[in-house]
Amino acid sequence: MSKYFSVPKHYKLPKIFLLACAVLLCLSFLTPVWANSSEVVTTEGATVFLDGHPLFEVSNYGNFSAQQRAKRITNILQEKLAQDNQPLNVTVDETNNQIILRINNRHLLTVAENDVIPGMPLAEQGEIWAQQIQVALNRAQEERTPSYQLWASKMTIIVLIIALIIQGVIFWYIRRSRKLIIQQFGPGSSSWKLFVLYLSQFVLWIAAFSY
Repeated sequence: MSKYFSVPKHYKLPKIFLLACAVLLCLSFLTPVWANSSEVVTTEGATVFLDGHPLFEVSNYGNFSAQQRAKRITNILQEKLAQDNQPLNVTVDETNNQIILRINNRHLLTVAENDVIPGMPLAEQGEIWAQQIQVALNRAQEERTPSYQLWASKMTIIVLIIALIIQGVIFWYIRRSRKLIIQQFGPGSSSWKLFVLYLSQFVLWIAAFSY
């Protein structure tokens, strides 16, 4: 069997097929990015995100929809991160048989019955959420420090340099493969190997820019 899989001219992949493959691959990489919005609506509630990281899901409560609650929680967290330079502390209070989460003494949310699975105490759910929020806030504050941003900038440069090196290797391998294919099968011949190499370039840069 030949080292290369030659595709006859009348069996060559149509350009529209290659374009469709590229678009589908791009969408597969972009889907997580779209999901990392401040608020994701689901059939049962709304998920709160902080800096692209999911925290938890809330449900309808009183006159407030799940989306309204998630948006309010997100806004408060973002405001605290933008305004307060001091440590952010999340606490759990029980007032009038209600479990309330506060951030630096400001009301963040009230745990509702619809927020917990059947049989779980509201106080336990409140403690879980408080811990998740505290970890997310600590991470977010760290990522906003000059030292972390400097480190992130360096890592971005390193990733781009590595991507350029890999791109150079792939480009060299494509030229070499095309030359060998032409020598063996003549001009106009193609190969699945070339398709994979071209696709790997696309995946490489999508991965690099999504870092």
